[in-house]
Amino acid sequence: MYSCLRNRYFLMFCKFTLIVILGGSGISKMIDPNKVVAILFQLSLFPFALLHPLVYSLSVIEIFVAVGLVFLSSSKTLQYVVFFIFGFFFLFSIYAALNGFQGDCGCFGNLINSSFGFGMIFRNLLLLILAYIVLRGCNDITLINWNFQKGV
Repeated sequence: MYSCLRNRYFLMFCKFTLIVILGGSGISKMIDPNKVVAILFQLSLFPFALLHPLVYSLSVIEIFVAVGLVFLSSSKTLQYVVFFIFGFFFLFSIYAALNGFQGDCGCFGNLINSSFGFGMIFRNLLLLILAYIVLRGCNDITLINWNFQKGV
């Protein structure tokens, strides 16, 4: 496992996968927030007037975290945020499956059908593992190499 965490290309693949998932999910939820709003409405935790702003806020957070992974990928704080986000999605997919939620969660808008159940739990577990690998991996691996030299 340790040699896997030292493999530069494997870590870049993991980070790139998380960037695409977070960015694509955030953008697609901004385009079509209705499915996520419907799921949040089923939970009855928030007033209906707050559901759209909540979904848009989640979308903005996902997009900013994806951009942060591109430019600040060695930040441990950002890596913990990514791990927390995917941990929350994993736990929510288990909760939704156990409580009989039906239909599409709207995680990816109309791009990908994401029905609640074992497939969603497995997908979110895989993403959580990728986030853990990024968290435990080498901090010196970035997708963009910033070489600022003084006096040049």
